[in-house]
Parts: sequence; C-alpha cells; structure tokens
Amino acid sequence: MPSDLYDETLPSEPPFMWIESTREFVLGEEDSVFVMAFGAYNAKGLIGPELGGVAVVHHEQKFVIATKTVPHSIKSRKTEFLGTCTLLEDGLNLEKDAFELRRDLCSLLRCRGYDLRIKLPEEPLHNDETAHYKSM
Repeated sequence: MPSDLYDETLPSEPPFMWIESTREFVLGEEDSVFVMAFGAYNAKGLIGPELGGVAVVHHEQKFVIATKTVPHSIKSRKTEFLGTCTLLEDGLNLEKDAFELRRDLCSLLRCRGYDLRIKLPEEPLHNDETAHYKSM
C-alpha cells in the first residue's frame, strides 16, 4: 500500500495499529477518554473492516466507546481527529455529573457519524454514584 495510507513505524496498541495522534479528555475526577487516529484496526480474523480511522476509547478500563472509519489517508484521519477534538472541547460541559457527561459524549459522537460501541443505561444507577458503560 502507498505510504500515505499508514505509517508502519508508528506505535501500536492492539487492536489499534500505527497510532498517528492521541489526545486525552478528562471527564471528571476519575474518568478520562482518549481520542486517537490510527492506521488500521487489527480484528484478529473477525469479519469486518480493518481500515484506519478515529476512535474514542476509555483507556483505563480498556474498552472502545466509538469508532469512525477514515481509510483514505493519514491527512484525512488527522482532519477527522482534529474535528472530533474540537467538537468535544466545545460540546462537553464538564460541570455536569458523570452520567450526563457520558450521555453527551455519546450524543456528540453519534452526530459526527461515529459508530457507538457501548450502550449507556437509560438512567443513572441508584446504588452507585456513577453509571457504568454496558457492552452492546
């Protein structure tokens, strides 16, 4: 493949290969997510695209919140990465509680065309101060 599609010399953190850019967003005292642009997704034989794109991940708990395929070039992924970071900077109100903040995060990503990989509960859990993500 041409070298403008991905750079194999960049670091990888499976399942994301050749990570081009990362940025952390702190969502409260003990919660943060990373936005990352990557050259390929290593699905390890699973059926589905292994194309590059941009992902939002919960780094500490090791799960993917949302992904968007942007396979065309490093430049197009960088543009999407910067647009997503700007959207989150401008659109997230860090004054909200953890549940509302996560719900807003998912809503912003959905509006930008991301495929959500998690499902939030409809309401905050009453036996805990914070809601937890549930797998789809």
